[in-house]
Amino acid sequence: MSAMAWRPDDALLAVYHERQVYMRCGLHAVNNLLQRKAFETDDFAAIAQDLNAGNSFTWWNPHQTLLGIGNYSVDVLTVALAKHGYTLSFFDRRKSMDALDLDVIDGVLVNVMTRSWMGMWQSRHWFALAKVEGTFYNLDSKLPRPTRFESLVPVRDFLQAVLASSQDNTVLVVTPQTNA
Repeated sequence: MSAMAWRPDDALLAVYHERQVYMRCGLHAVNNLLQRKAFETDDFAAIAQDLNAGNSFTWWNPHQTLLGIGNYSVDVLTVALAKHGYTLSFFDRRKSMDALDLDVIDGVLVNVMTRSWMGMWQSRHWFALAKVEGTFYNLDSKLPRPTRFESLVPVRDFLQAVLASSQDNTVLVVTPQTNA
């Protein structure tokens, strides 16, 4: 009996996926959602600085970490995606995930509470589920490679599980801006 060589899924080869660096998961989530390196660290730092304009505490910016290594606020991600024609809206966790029309959205950004440093440090982590050529992928920057969802049912189940696991977790729906 001959062994079959493992061959990566051809569809995965075409999916853009940035891996985690420092606390820049928000940057990676946006780039993964847009399927290209649309933003660099300096771009997100500039957005955070613009959002902080007028703050009398110039040494502290609530939109990123003090050391500038990431941990970007939802406001930074919102502005970044708006520059590429997208809006973010919070998914109402009281609703069934069936209320989320996955056919008309381009993806979701997920923000989860995480523990690190032997469970002593709480932090937040951003990641994207993006629709690439009609198929949803989990593009979490902590994953070694994208994970493809076989249909829309597992996407909904995954998001429902994320919300059920903690009241602190949020799902933001990414849709094209409309000229209303």
